[in-house]
Amino acid sequence: MSAMYRGLKSYVSDLKKNGELTQISEFTDPVLDIARATVTQMLKDEGSKALLFEETGTPYPVLTNMSGPGKRMLSALGADSIESIGERIEALFQTLFEESTRFSGKIRRSKAASELSSLLPKQAKGHAPCQDSIQYKTQLSSLPLLKNCPQDAGRCITKPLICTVGPLDGKRNLETGLLQFIDDATTGIIFQTDAIVTSHLKECTHRLPVAVCLGGDPIYSFLSAIPLPEGIDKFAVAGLLRGAPVELVDCMTQKVRVPADCDFVLEGYIQKSEPFTTQGPFENIGGLPFAQSSCPKFHLTCITHRSDAVFPAEVPVFSTQGEHFETAAAERLFLKAVKLATIPQIADIVLPCGRDMAIVKIDKHFEGQAFSVANALWGTRMLSLNKFLVIVDSDTDIRSFESVTQAIAANYLPSRDTLFGRGLVGASKGKRNPGIMGGKLCIDATSHTGGNSGVFHKETSGKEAVKRFDEVVKILFDEQEEASPLAHRLQKLCANCDIPYGSPAGNPCASLSENLCNSHDVIIEGECLILDARTR
Repeated sequence: MSAMYRGLKSYVSDLKKNGELTQISEFTDPVLDIARATVTQMLKDEGSKALLFEETGTPYPVLTNMSGPGKRMLSALGADSIESIGERIEALFQTLFEESTRFSGKIRRSKAASELSSLLPKQAKGHAPCQDSIQYKTQLSSLPLLKNCPQDAGRCITKPLICTVGPLDGKRNLETGLLQFIDDATTGIIFQTDAIVTSHLKECTHRLPVAVCLGGDPIYSFLSAIPLPEGIDKFAVAGLLRGAPVELVDCMTQKVRVPADCDFVLEGYIQKSEPFTTQGPFENIGGLPFAQSSCPKFHLTCITHRSDAVFPAEVPVFSTQGEHFETAAAERLFLKAVKLATIPQIADIVLPCGRDMAIVKIDKHFEGQAFSVANALWGTRMLSLNKFLVIVDSDTDIRSFESVTQAIAANYLPSRDTLFGRGLVGASKGKRNPGIMGGKLCIDATSHTGGNSGVFHKETSGKEAVKRFDEVVKILFDEQEEASPLAHRLQKLCANCDIPYGSPAGNPCASLSENLCNSHDVIIEGECLILDARTR
């Protein structure tokens, strides 16, 4: 664990000391130019660094690519290794919830509870740095808001820290989303359909107080994007990972408390009765657009910031090392939360495309267990937007695509081992909406019992032994995508392949030609699952 960073400036100093920062002193326009320079840096095979743009036409420098690979990402998360991120949480919670009548067990639980209590968020004493400067007549245009692509609908703030409080239970909530600039006092505020802030908006009677934070300790940004079980205070998790409590301060105009070390705080509210505004589209630089969608308006009442504020900006790019590293860290925390909250038989999990796709390793004990796990996962908030789910045995290396495809080839029988579901999904037809109703698909690639013996074994006899992955699963891509990196193709699969609602484990359509003519993207033909990921 490392101590908390007191604002982004201290993190920038650390990056500079460790040779992880490139400073750009010449003027760089936040409209397109910062994104263009950041993409060039992030797509480097190695040596990618954080970028600090010092001249932006505003009083504030802009930091991009802040969560990169290796040492930089671990420093941002305050961890010595990826594995250690979840170990501390797991150890404390297992001690708290272990069943023991012995006096020694009670003592351990008492110590764990005391340690957790000492790391809970606390009220900041004295002046809060995030309130060095207070602007009641808001001027949002004074901030270096980025426009990342020429096709984007406007300038925006990507991955803001959206802080709300439950109107009924008073619990703090931290999530992320996207803000699109409308005028100096108004933005559109886009978040996932299953976001807790959606529930808060429904529960409020008139206005929902909102505080949008930028900067501060980098760990806040990391935690804001992870859909932990409802009720878990992410600022408490931040304190647990850092080994020190997060200090919170009351906002100037809204009844919300925010971290005192943030660089910027945009205070305001969402008017419940106000009609939604249309925002977007936004082009993901990797090629997948965010669709035009309806969202609430966020009305600013105050902007506060540090005197040494640094403006953080995330530029969306496909398949960067930093993205892989951050995803791996999220998986460790995600896994611990899932195991503790609902599904202890899960041994490991990988999210190659965020929540759109998950590969899960289980300790299998009975036939049909994979489908039970799938339904349980789809019922959690953490994987409620999942679209593709692959479940394998505990001896499969889920971080090796070859190992996963071998397990599918050896064990997967489409007519028997395919589960279709229906619910919210995060991607559809290349239009990555904030949450739409769609189909879900689970592939059970675990070993199966031989007759009634109850003994699990790999199906390696007869024809099963010579099956290849493309004999049981065929994925159709656009011709220009065939040579793309694996991560890019998986993203295209999630975005372009729509799964039929609630189809039985059988032929959703009679033939491939009929399937394509009807724009259905999933069929089972013979004993082969065909997924159409082509752009149409």
